[in-house]
Amino acid sequence: MLKIEKGKQWRPPKVVIYGPEGVGKTTLAAKFPRPLFVDFEGGSSRLDVDRIQRPGSLAELKVVIDDLRRDHGDYRTLVLDTADWMEQLVVEQVCADRKVKDLGEIAYGQGYNIVAGVFADLLDSLTRLQTATQMGVVFCAHALQRKVDNPEQMSQYDHWELKLSKKASPLLKEWCDFLLFYKFETNLIKEGDKVRAVGQNRIICSGHTAWYDAKSREATLKPTIKANDAGIEHLLANIWQEIDPRNETKAEPKPEPKPQPKAEPVPDQPVLEGKQEPKAEAQPKEYTPKQSKLCDLMIASGVKQSELDRMVAKMGILSAGTPLKAYNDATCDKLIANWDKVLRNINKLRG
Repeated sequence: MLKIEKGKQWRPPKVVIYGPEGVGKTTLAAKFPRPLFVDFEGGSSRLDVDRIQRPGSLAELKVVIDDLRRDHGDYRTLVLDTADWMEQLVVEQVCADRKVKDLGEIAYGQGYNIVAGVFADLLDSLTRLQTATQMGVVFCAHALQRKVDNPEQMSQYDHWELKLSKKASPLLKEWCDFLLFYKFETNLIKEGDKVRAVGQNRIICSGHTAWYDAKSREATLKPTIKANDAGIEHLLANIWQEIDPRNETKAEPKPEPKPQPKAEPVPDQPVLEGKQEPKAEAQPKEYTPKQSKLCDLMIASGVKQSELDRMVAKMGILSAGTPLKAYNDATCDKLIANWDKVLRNINKLRG
């Protein structure tokens, strides 16, 4: 008999961040939950992150992946920086195996096909790593512009693409769940008869356009996101959908508790043994409706602010010490929708 599964299924995300040099791809990848870098080109040297020494060969990279599959510690995200440098390891290995100096020496132009096959095997090994560890995988990659023909209008236009070979690029784009184009926002300012281009702000693009490749397998992720604190929080909240889904079955959501206006607990009041917990101050007036809804759930479930703060920091959702009034609507929605799992995680931390 067929076993039918319903509803959304969580799995660790596969993310590719690509863009022009200097836009901040490595810095953005470092904001993912508890990252561990495989830094092929030394781009993370000025960031306070954990990293693995640069693999000098494809064989060393495979050993790194196998070792992580057996023991990944408490890391939640593996960052490979960058995809094009990783492909170069593949090219070097293929040339060494066939004792040639470059791929062009391999007969009938088969060199790039061989590289694509080895590259696909690497992506499969990363998928197996995710299955075993539930780690997210983030690729950083450089971008380049190519001229694209438009046969309908008999013209050409510039298009941003991954800086990979024509065989490997579609493999990586198909493999990932999120293909994010990271760019500078360009604005045109007219000064007299001249027009000047300026742009310091950064934009994360998850929706495909004619000018760049991008995709998202999460409908709630905005197609363009400002790379400020609120925008990055929205990005991570939608990429990491669940609180902690590992080894947990999806539970039916509990009915929403009715508001209790007289109950005024403060999350951080200590519990005195043998005495009833003292009443707390009322919700601050500056809470948004979503924050108030989350606070009502905390009140009904007896959850303190410090306990929620510890849980979201432990799961890599927000940094420790983030006040409730700083939670945005997307984060509140995720916590409310997964409140049963939130409570289970808090109880584990209490235990």
